[in-house]
Amino acid sequence: MSLQNHIVFTSALSANTRFFSPVAIGIVWGALLLAVGVIYRTYNISLSSQTWEFSRQIGLPFLIVEMVFIVFAGRKGFQIAPIWKNFPASTKISIIVFFTSMWVGAIFFSALPHLAIALNIGIAVHFLFGTALYYCLNEITTDDISGFAVVIVGSMFIFCIFTAWHFLSRPLFLNSIGQAESLQFAIPGFISVRLFGAVCGAILALLIALVFADKQDGKGRSWLYPAIVLVSGAMIWSGTRAALLGVVCALLTMFILYPVKIRVYASLKIMIGVCIGGAVAYLLIPNNDPAFLMFVTGDFQNTESATGGRLSLWKEATFAIMNNPFFGLGPGASRWAFAENIFPHAQPHNMILQFLLSWGLIGAIPAFWILGQLIWSAHKIALKKTIAIPIVTMMYSLIIMSMFDGILHFSRHFMMVVICFAIIFASGKKHRPA
Repeated sequence: MSLQNHIVFTSALSANTRFFSPVAIGIVWGALLLAVGVIYRTYNISLSSQTWEFSRQIGLPFLIVEMVFIVFAGRKGFQIAPIWKNFPASTKISIIVFFTSMWVGAIFFSALPHLAIALNIGIAVHFLFGTALYYCLNEITTDDISGFAVVIVGSMFIFCIFTAWHFLSRPLFLNSIGQAESLQFAIPGFISVRLFGAVCGAILALLIALVFADKQDGKGRSWLYPAIVLVSGAMIWSGTRAALLGVVCALLTMFILYPVKIRVYASLKIMIGVCIGGAVAYLLIPNNDPAFLMFVTGDFQNTESATGGRLSLWKEATFAIMNNPFFGLGPGASRWAFAENIFPHAQPHNMILQFLLSWGLIGAIPAFWILGQLIWSAHKIALKKTIAIPIVTMMYSLIIMSMFDGILHFSRHFMMVVICFAIIFASGKKHRPA
């Protein structure tokens, strides 16, 4: 049985009882966005407490919420065994190999085994959370997708106001030009402004896809265009090129693969909205800090500058992988396994290198297979269920961004990917006859 057939088959597990909805998911995600911003509010690259910083690095609040939800789903009848029984053999083998081999590098080869083990546990929690969320969702409607988008945009609006207050109330010594670089790490709850931009990019891809998926160009959803102004402005303000690339490539993929037409009037309104958002964003850059600019003059001097230093990072990651190609060095190895002249990043800013560095060939190959199966199944659902296209586009943007940033490393972003897959697969469900 293929994974696609398994997704349809296991819809019977949810019967006709709706335990959770995409709107509720959006509310939980939005509440987390704000709560984590308050909990980890700082102006520095790291928190003063090592324990508190450790919890931020592994995304502890997100993992706690996911574990609570797994327990909630369990009380509603969620069980792994019936779902596991109907997985195709290739998926079963991949899951077994991955979840048994992933611990080798973390335990025996990592210089930070406590961090590597914690990050691996997070992967397992994300996997269970996604499965439980899928179980709790019933067949998805157009209003569900629209409601999900409304809630997360509303949460982003509140978060932007909170961030503005956070910046305006910063200590006086951070107002000087010499200290301006610190502000790129001052987004409440986010380790860097780029990770904030990645979230904005994913939401923007969803919003634009909703416009084109609507045969009336969004006329029935008047909130879409102001939302695009807000979210595109936030993305441009963050200076996140990976997000811009992710949005553009995801939308191109949507137009190429799915029955969505490019409509001139809608495109014009979107471009105007993005320009307005970008203009406002440029005026709000704190202290004219170049860290918030999408491009600066020096970016075009050489390929190293154009990639934001990623070429050196990828080169070091490749060398580290070659030193331990089979089991890897455990998640978070880029903090300690690279040359001393390389800034210690939390991850190598590339999903392929991240998987190989963390789990080696033995763990990465099944991980790639599982992810590939999920993406392929999501694509097949979108071909049959056009209602899934906006969420699939959002998922594509996140996967594309993962080739340039830690989307599948940090719990916040990993949770977004899992939520996308759960909603997509739920949209492929069919009500069981009464």
